[in-house]
Amino acid sequence: MEAPLQHRVAIVTGSGGGLGRVIARTLAADGARVVVSDVDATRGQAVAAELGDVLFLRADIADPSSVDNLVGQTIERFGQSG
Repeated sequence: MEAPLQHRVAIVTGSGGGLGRVIARTLAADGARVVVSDVDATRGQAVAAELGDVLFLRADIADPSSVDNLVGQTIERFGQSG
């Protein structure tokens, strides 16, 4: 049986802790390809290591160029659908 979110990509900002971490874990467990993103690289990388086959990108969503980089690298890694 195919995982419900297989072939989907999810960027989870603030996933270095709290609700973001829970959301990233849940999406990964449901088969999504997850991009773990946080301003705290140490926390974000720890979550990425815990989840395994995910991409960690440090990003500050208050900075438009940081968000552009986050989306661009996600598309580079996982492609673009639609």
